[in-house]
Amino acid sequence: MKRAATGAAAGGGRAAPGKRAAAALPLSDNFQAGDADLEVHSADGIAFRVHKANLLASSKTFADMFDSIPEPAEAEGLPIIELTEPASVLERILPYCYPRPVAPWELDLPTRDLELFGALDKYEIWRGVEAVQSAMLFVGLP
Repeated sequence: MKRAATGAAAGGGRAAPGKRAAAALPLSDNFQAGDADLEVHSADGIAFRVHKANLLASSKTFADMFDSIPEPAEAEGLPIIELTEPASVLERILPYCYPRPVAPWELDLPTRDLELFGALDKYEIWRGVEAVQSAMLFVGLP
């Protein structure tokens, strides 16, 4: 993990948008865009600095969350969405929100990929769902 990000209070349910606390969170190694306009926090306390437009274009569920995030004052920093998934899951699903090549999905059944597939389905990231389905077909799973 790299630099620290502004922390946020944990929320229940799917996400707790916009809450902030004084604690600093470590940043994801792969998602720390300098021009990010949104910070996503994992359940295990890792911050992902991402681009709202990419999440909006890739996921109706994320788009619905954005409706409930208050716009922070400029001095407050980035808006925050807290998710219930751990960083290991977000590291695997967030690349499918960006318009760039993603390495082929390598199946790790039964538990890990079921958790990842569940998160892709929950957030309606269909590009990722299709990648998992393709990998399952490739190895002959129904």
